[in-house]
Amino acid sequence: MDNFVYKIKNGPLSKIDLKKPITEGNCRLAIQHYFFINHGIYLEPEKVLCPELYKSTGTLLENNQNKNFFNDLNQGDIILAERIKNKKGESIDRTRAIYSNEDDWIIDLHSAIYLGKSENSIWHATAIDGGTCYWTIDRFLEYYKPVIAKRIL
Repeated sequence: MDNFVYKIKNGPLSKIDLKKPITEGNCRLAIQHYFFINHGIYLEPEKVLCPELYKSTGTLLENNQNKNFFNDLNQGDIILAERIKNKKGESIDRTRAIYSNEDDWIIDLHSAIYLGKSENSIWHATAIDGGTCYWTIDRFLEYYKPVIAKRIL
């Protein structure tokens, strides 16, 4: 998978552009890139953008009421999460309650790919690290609160 610099407004891409080397992008582009490179699946931009990713793309797996959120996930499952800290490590509120409607909250959710039970279990693009990166589950949970997971495969 390509490593790229985080740019919030860059992504997702057309199939033609996804075939080119990626130098900058956002968390939705990381999802699109993962499936294209690893599984040969092109997800149209609207399929990886929220609210559609949240509401209709793939199969809903979890709603985070389960304490064992990661236990039932498979490699390649998409995690949608609320940001709970900024890049300085300061607590922030991105809960549903601060948004005027559900779609605005859904659009603001972060997306990441679960890679399985290994040291680096999460791959995503984040402003916190300035681009694509591999994180442990513990590091992910320090900055994000999982809301749901979606299965494409």
